[in-house]
Amino acid sequence: MNLSKRKLLEMAIYQEIATRDFYLQVSQRIQDRGGKRKFLDLSEEEEKHRETVGQWYEKEAGQSFQPDPELIKPIFQFPEGSIFNQSTALEAVSVGIQLERESANFYASWKEREEEPELKSVLQKLIEFENNHYLRLKEEYEAISKNFYWI
Repeated sequence: MNLSKRKLLEMAIYQEIATRDFYLQVSQRIQDRGGKRKFLDLSEEEEKHRETVGQWYEKEAGQSFQPDPELIKPIFQFPEGSIFNQSTALEAVSVGIQLERESANFYASWKEREEEPELKSVLQKLIEFENNHYLRLKEEYEAISKNFYWI
């Protein structure tokens, strides 16, 4: 595997881990069961994305990728003991929207340069997953803006 493809796969794995951890962190601060479940689902789906990219890495590199814990940086820092209010929830969902847009754009730009049909197919699926998350989060943003319900 060439170095640039290896680096791209590593970057994708780290992004999926960080996004997974962010959604898990959000879910831990939501009191409403429905809101909590939505973010737990997003976290679990990001873990599946990480597994997909990790499988591709293993196929290409002949070994599994072991993330360096020092390189896994939190995306968003919540104050210790904080609970959600409407502005905090909107901020967290906005961060999620931005993450999903950036991930979809990252995979799309990679897909444009990729020549291998199988990897292009994997990238297309990842783009679709991220775009689905983006749309779900936009709906969540609208719901919170109109009638906050996570408390």
